[in-house]
Amino acid sequence: MKRNKVFSFAGVFVLFMGIILTGCQSVGGVDINKALISQFDVSTYEGSGEYSFEFIVDESVELSEDEAKILEYVNNVKLVIDDIKSEDAFKQSMKGSLQLPVLEDIPFELVLNQHYSELNYTFLIDGIEKPIHLGLDSLEEISNESFESISDLEDFQQTSIDLQKLIADFIISNAPNPSTVTVDSVEEEINGQDVDLKKVHIKINGSELLPLLVETIQNMFEDEEKLKQLIAELYDLYIPIMESVMTEEDLLDPSMQLMLNRDLAIEFVYTTLITEVKPFVEELDVMLEEFNNDPTIDAIFSEENYLTLDLFVDKDLNIRKQAMELVIQPELEEFSAIKGFKFHGENEMWNIDGDVEIDEIDTTNAINIMDIENASSPAFLFKEMDKTSSLYQLLSLMELNQMEVLLYPQDDKELAHLFDEPFVENGVTYAPLRYVSNELDANVKWDGDTKQINIVDNITGKELVFAIENNEVLVDGETVQLETNVIIIDGKSFVPLRFIVENLDSEIYYDNDIKRITITKEY
Repeated sequence: MKRNKVFSFAGVFVLFMGIILTGCQSVGGVDINKALISQFDVSTYEGSGEYSFEFIVDESVELSEDEAKILEYVNNVKLVIDDIKSEDAFKQSMKGSLQLPVLEDIPFELVLNQHYSELNYTFLIDGIEKPIHLGLDSLEEISNESFESISDLEDFQQTSIDLQKLIADFIISNAPNPSTVTVDSVEEEINGQDVDLKKVHIKINGSELLPLLVETIQNMFEDEEKLKQLIAELYDLYIPIMESVMTEEDLLDPSMQLMLNRDLAIEFVYTTLITEVKPFVEELDVMLEEFNNDPTIDAIFSEENYLTLDLFVDKDLNIRKQAMELVIQPELEEFSAIKGFKFHGENEMWNIDGDVEIDEIDTTNAINIMDIENASSPAFLFKEMDKTSSLYQLLSLMELNQMEVLLYPQDDKELAHLFDEPFVENGVTYAPLRYVSNELDANVKWDGDTKQINIVDNITGKELVFAIENNEVLVDGETVQLETNVIIIDGKSFVPLRFIVENLDSEIYYDNDIKRITITKEY
């Protein structure tokens, strides 16, 4: 089954949908543009949401083995977020659960703190005993020197929001309405309270996406004065940030000097857009005609694909509730029972601009992903994971709890040494000790004083100590006899492969037909 192709279609479709959906003008007394833009100014709120995903299946086509497995384990999966709290624009917490058809729910908690002075992310997932912490607790860890002259880093963050808001406002003001936009007065329950709202219903079929997109882009170049005004406003927001990180050497650069001259810089960008880009934009109608004759384009932008969005807006133009449904069914030529997927999502907000305090997670004993040892391997997570938990079962079903190492035995020892491959001598297969151990998630250290090689399994903690001068190995302190001594080739140690594999709790399989050795290990 060509799953990648399904999702590549989806990516293109969703991208265009997102651009067009922002373009709804005032309908039924509701200024949809203003409601959308006002969401950039909302920083504190509480909320909840639920999101589901299901595959669309052609019942007349027999499922393949892979398709049947996918449908059994991940079809109708749901992400339920019961408690969302936003303390400000850069600090949020949420609690929820991942719900799967064949497993028990997997509860989780999440804290996002994106303030530069205390940048960190913390996750608490059922099945892992300790919280997972990604912390950059000071700007020193992310090149604070670049921001020395910015007096208030929070202002810098706000500027990034202002830039997004400015660009979104320009796109929205130039985008036409889709063919289906309706407004009704409704009463909805939000956080247990009935609220009078305006329901804005929007539907976009795939077939109308490209024409709407072309019209949006052409509208953006229609009013040249507004385009020039946008460039000036972006300049005024962006350049102070650039100046704050410039060095004296940067300031001597002629291109930088041009950029710091406001009038010249604005005129340069504007002229480039008008002379170089606008002629291309004016030809988009012709290109659209050519696209309409392309079967691949038709498969993406067809009537079968659509997005519906319901916005529930209060009297203050706050979007209190949203519901969306996205259907992607590309007309694939591949013989597959899975024809596409449907994504449905709902969320609601309350206590907007009120006093909100996030739910913190205690990070005293947390696993810090920033630790170098943790960052190099997922073993640190599996060591803390309950093997009977739904989380571990899910990872096992997706085969994400195992590793695979492929080796190709060489007839020549020198080639084996060069390419980190095994060789066979006197009926024994020898493998490079460091390479195989590292691939099986074990740390290897050489002790020059004792002339011993120490190996520690990152998953089980088992310790192996190989002696170079004899065939004795200490396995968790107990002496075990190797069938032969360690073989040294140009400073690289080779040991019997089966011994190292079995003692690192792995399995080995020999395929003599293609002369390949496969080693597998579960976390």
